[in-house]
Amino acid sequence: MTIERIETVYGPMHVPDTDTHQYGWLKNAGVSSEDLWIRECCGLLREVPPGVSLDVGACFGCWSLPLSQVSTKVIAIEPQWDLYKLLTKTLADHDRFEVINA
Repeated sequence: MTIERIETVYGPMHVPDTDTHQYGWLKNAGVSSEDLWIRECCGLLREVPPGVSLDVGACFGCWSLPLSQVSTKVIAIEPQWDLYKLLTKTLADHDRFEVINA
C-alpha cells in the first residue's frame, strides 16, 4: 500500500492506493464519487449564515475540505485509526478543523 498526496478540487488529500471507493475518482478526476451531493450541500449552505459543520465518518476529507469553504469550523469525526491519521495529515495545514478519533 502506498499513501499518495492527490491534488483535488477540494485541496490536497492523502489517500491509500488500495482504497476501492474514492481513490480512482480522486486520482483520475480530482473529485469524490459523491461530488454532485457535495456541491449540492455546499450550495445550500452558502444560502445561510456560516456555522459549524459536522463530518461524521470523515474518511479522507472529501466532505470536510469543501465544507470548510462554507463553514466557520468543521468537526471531522473518523472512528478508524488509520483513516483518522490520514485525515489529520490532510487537514493539518488548516485552522478551521477539529479532527476527532471516535
